[in-house]
Amino acid sequence: MAGGTGNGGIGGTTGNHGGSSAGGSSAAGSSAAGTGAAGASGAAGASGGTAGTNSGGSGAAGGVTGTGGVAGTGAGGAAACLGHNIDVPATTVTGVVTINGAVAGTANGYGEISLRSATGDSFGIASTSGTSYTALVVPGTYDVYYGINLSGTAAPRNSAAKIRSGIVVGSTPLALNIDVPATTVTGVVTINGAVAGTANGYGEISLRSAAGDSFGIASTSGTSYTALVVPGTYDAYYAINLSGTAAPRNSAAKIQSGVVVGSTPLALNIDVPATTVTGVVTINGAVAGTANGYGEISLRSAAGDSFGIASTSGTSYTALVVPGTYDAYYGINLSGTGAPRNSAAKIVSGVVVGSTPLTLNVDVPAPTVTGVVTINGAVAGTANGYGEISLRSTGGDSFGIASTSGTSYTTLVVPGTYDAYYGINLSGTAAPRNSAARLGCFTVP
Repeated sequence: MAGGTGNGGIGGTTGNHGGSSAGGSSAAGSSAAGTGAAGASGAAGASGGTAGTNSGGSGAAGGVTGTGGVAGTGAGGAAACLGHNIDVPATTVTGVVTINGAVAGTANGYGEISLRSATGDSFGIASTSGTSYTALVVPGTYDVYYGINLSGTAAPRNSAAKIRSGIVVGSTPLALNIDVPATTVTGVVTINGAVAGTANGYGEISLRSAAGDSFGIASTSGTSYTALVVPGTYDAYYAINLSGTAAPRNSAAKIQSGVVVGSTPLALNIDVPATTVTGVVTINGAVAGTANGYGEISLRSAAGDSFGIASTSGTSYTALVVPGTYDAYYGINLSGTGAPRNSAAKIVSGVVVGSTPLTLNVDVPAPTVTGVVTINGAVAGTANGYGEISLRSTGGDSFGIASTSGTSYTTLVVPGTYDAYYGINLSGTAAPRNSAARLGCFTVP
């Protein structure tokens, strides 16, 4: 009779004679989540049985030796919640703050040293005005920042300069001496190559880092400047301070990129380019004046520069503008029957201001919109509360056009597609309490 196949060994035990034995197996070790202990490694299975013999035939050879189980990888448990008694851990941090290795005092300006964590904790611990400091701090890992408090010749102008990274406050007292590096930056600021003075307006020059540090260093009103700056890489910006015929109207125009302030004094002369832009502003093709309301024309760049250049109240305008590409917007200044109600309506796109004078005539289109506002189909009046109807565009324009207190309305609106909203103005039994309820789409052709 032919020899049969033997039964396989289980879990590494030896198989029966007369057949093959499957290699032993061992289940992988496991650990329940929350205990944090790793599972033990499984033991290797024993070898299978030997080949059986029988006059009818020969049995297969024994199985191969089983492999051991894989070690478990149990996850640690979640931190336990606080009890009702709460203890705040606090470590004493002490040290001395210096600027360029010397104690600065307060005579010529001073700044603050703060700590910031990755989770948003931010707080002051010391000033450059003192000789030493002591502060209690909750243990953690922090970066050290410097920011100006009182401007002066001995204090860097920075508002948020990172001085050191990865300061670990543990459970034992920490000595943390902080030195603020500061480089002298000097230069002359001009507009179109000439010193501007203050007679006809002036602006400010500021430096900005990619990390958000932003601070003024000079004015177009002076002939030269000197400022202390923490070393780093910055972009230089111009912004109007006092409007006038000699100062560009821009509020945030980038003038230079990649200004590197190192450890040695830097000469940084800054010239603000400015192009004359002139034109006439009209509403529906006519000069509007001020008798029945008026609005402002502003220019906006893709980088966030935004500033007014003209009003619908005048017949013409002249303004200095830093060269760039802008969109022209209209926004109401004084409500009236002759001025559109819009607060931020784009009128012209892609206005390119180059290095040569530009004529920019701006016409604000404004169809008349009329209608009646009702609540549940009836005119509500004002006796029992009332609300306002406003229009909003996807571009951020938002403005009121009518009230539930009247029987009808008439207003000028720049063409576009809007959403109409209702919001309560005066509470009462006849006025819905909503503050911003969307009513539906509203198109002004």
